[in-house]
Amino acid sequence: MGFDVVGITSTFEPVKSDKIPTVQINVETDRFPYKSNYFDIAIFTEILEHLYRSPTPVLAEIRRVLKPGGKLIITTPNITRLVNRLKLLFGYTINQDVEYFARHQTLDELYYRHNREYTFWEVKRILIKENFKVTKSYLFNSYTPFRERGRRGLAQLARFLYFFVTLLRQPWQDTIYVEATK
Repeated sequence: MGFDVVGITSTFEPVKSDKIPTVQINVETDRFPYKSNYFDIAIFTEILEHLYRSPTPVLAEIRRVLKPGGKLIITTPNITRLVNRLKLLFGYTINQDVEYFARHQTLDELYYRHNREYTFWEVKRILIKENFKVTKSYLFNSYTPFRERGRRGLAQLARFLYFFVTLLRQPWQDTIYVEATK
């Protein structure tokens, strides 16, 4: 479409593309190999929850490489989604199994799990703290029953019912979407 696109891929989970040039870095510890005020847009989707350190240094680095008025797009799971509320209501944890968590502590393994999920308001507050202006934000269901395969019978019916119930209240939906500008 005529855009120059580059990707940053993790040193722990490298992605190679024949169409998009990529660099491998650790976004939590490494400086991005781009000059300041370089990009028009940064897409940071389904990454925030995998960071095991504070997200503020990463967001500051994204802010550095964005041009004035540049846009940041973030998506991340909503920790207050309905399924988590129901788990807590019935006395179950929304966290990973404690034994799994304890066994998977190496640096490589830290990035394969969700280290911290956020509420809708937390994501917005973090961005504002890092001097972004939130221009658009909402919650939506990215895991719809139309996307899933393999469920049959009552399990499929339950997933459909759950999906439609979450449409009644946006805070029950599973994914946070935020756009912000520098």
